[in-house]
Amino acid sequence: MDKKYISEMLSIVKKSDMQLREIEIRDIEYADDKSKKSTMYIEIVESLSMGASLSKSWIVQNQLIFLLFDGYLEDMYLMEEGTSFKYRYEKVPETSNMDIVRKNCYRIMKIFRNAITHNLSHIEVTKSGYKIGYKNKKNQTIRLEITEAAVQTLYALIIALVEDRIEKVHTKGHFEGFLLSFYNELLLGIGALEDDINEPLIPLKESFVVYNTSVRCRILNPRMVCQEDEWKIERYVPASPEACDYMIVQGEERYLIPEEIMILSDDYFRLNRWSWKIITEGTEFKFLCNMNNYIRKEITECKVNFRKRTNTY
Repeated sequence: MDKKYISEMLSIVKKSDMQLREIEIRDIEYADDKSKKSTMYIEIVESLSMGASLSKSWIVQNQLIFLLFDGYLEDMYLMEEGTSFKYRYEKVPETSNMDIVRKNCYRIMKIFRNAITHNLSHIEVTKSGYKIGYKNKKNQTIRLEITEAAVQTLYALIIALVEDRIEKVHTKGHFEGFLLSFYNELLLGIGALEDDINEPLIPLKESFVVYNTSVRCRILNPRMVCQEDEWKIERYVPASPEACDYMIVQGEERYLIPEEIMILSDDYFRLNRWSWKIITEGTEFKFLCNMNNYIRKEITECKVNFRKRTNTY
């Protein structure tokens, strides 16, 4: 499918009133170098959708997401137009974890698409989720039980794959880690799956870190000591069970370090300084997305200096 049409469909979805799985980001700033006082910045957005109203029709949502994903895979893996959905599924490789995520997500969406098109009366929709169950023309059992939360996660996962980004996520490590964590949440929401493939979902090739993808705190001015090839960072303990990311800048190198990859020792995290480099756009990185103020941190000779700056939009 032409990238133009993929982009147009993605735009419709993004501007619509669809409810999608999101990650809440909260920015935390210590008041000073010693006290426990800190300020939390929470972005509150009142959204007025100017796009399509899709929230009241799960069928339209599902078919649009399927068409978007099908076109994306066709373009990505150079598939021929007019080929069957099963052929397309088989065409997706199993080389990496992300390939397998794409392949399994397409398989789930294919069950939805075929049931909606050919056996709509065999789909049971409740507030908690969806149940699909019927025999196809080859007398094969087609069955899917999936929660509403898992479907929202599936859609968010597909949109992130197509868009190749997640809002407010700025490192490759976070992006891939969050996608795999979304996928893990998706699997937990599937109660049953049978189709013409006649085998379980393909297992991932490599193990991965499961991230907290609900609420994350970004620590803007973490307390730390530089020791040769390591930073020693004091752990920030949030009031509720949220996960933390620690923002660090050394010269022109910028990092966002998730607590899940750190080793906890004596209430400090140890980490490799060259991991989790922030992917920047342009000459500077805005730490507080969609806010006027941001903080840039400089590390010089293992000493941390802070300065504030205000941007006008």
